[in-house]
Amino acid sequence: MFQDSYAYLEGYFRPSFHTTAEQMAAHILWLFPCLLALYAPTNTGLSTEPHWALTWETDTILNTVESVYYDAQSGYLYTANIEGHFLDKDGQGSISKVSVTGEIVERNWVSGLDAPTGLWVHEGKLYTTDIDRVHIIDITEGTLVKTIPIPEAKALNDVTVSPEGIVYTSDTGGNALFAIDGETVTQLPLEVNSPNGLVAHQGGLLMSQWTPQDLCFIDLEAGTIIILGTGIPQADGVFALEQGAYWVSSWGGEVHTVGDNQSVCLALSDMGEGVGAADVTYIPELKLAVVATFNQHSLRAYQVSIP
Repeated sequence: MFQDSYAYLEGYFRPSFHTTAEQMAAHILWLFPCLLALYAPTNTGLSTEPHWALTWETDTILNTVESVYYDAQSGYLYTANIEGHFLDKDGQGSISKVSVTGEIVERNWVSGLDAPTGLWVHEGKLYTTDIDRVHIIDITEGTLVKTIPIPEAKALNDVTVSPEGIVYTSDTGGNALFAIDGETVTQLPLEVNSPNGLVAHQGGLLMSQWTPQDLCFIDLEAGTIIILGTGIPQADGVFALEQGAYWVSSWGGEVHTVGDNQSVCLALSDMGEGVGAADVTYIPELKLAVVATFNQHSLRAYQVSIP
């Protein structure tokens, strides 16, 4: 990365015989902040950018898999499989159960859904969004125990649950966020643009936005949105690392690391064209990052050398 950046800057800055003093000064003024950005520490909480090495990939039978979530208590990965169009109420959607070594333990662990997308686990229950409702599944029994309708929703995407048990969901199609407290559903009074990934974090919410290509933090108490990082094409899934940084998957087959001072670094970029990198999760005890591939119908696991 540094060699490529240096070559670009060198080519831009190299003066010709016709360069005036004023032009040279303009070049220097332009170059100075670029050099600062190039060599300044990113303060991501990681001492170096982690290396990602492909470890395993599941069979390609997780049809249009949009989300993956690791549940430490059960020790399994769970996937949300749309199995069709994300707005079709066709009863074809499913949740699969996958081992941490990539074996599909139960392909149709829960079936009969329409287009499940986001996943979150809270107190032994798996939450998943499904177009205009949120399903709650008992993990031990593998059964659907409750469905909460959100009639105003256009196309629900991700879901997260706060430590207090408040459920939050992003409505990408309706440019809205909803909170579910018991039986009460409320739309949050916030201006958002194609909200996608959502994570309950430090009393607020981490949120990726598809069109603005950014990662934000929502201060729920103040009702404000703080931009943490920009320039993330088709920002999708979000994962908060213990080291203080965040991963954001990008539909083009990338994963970005977002750190302090709005720093954004490319962590993974070689997944292949057209893969459709959806949500990302992490198994800390194995140092294994797992990415759902929407168009490849699989999970890919990467050994990540986080210092």
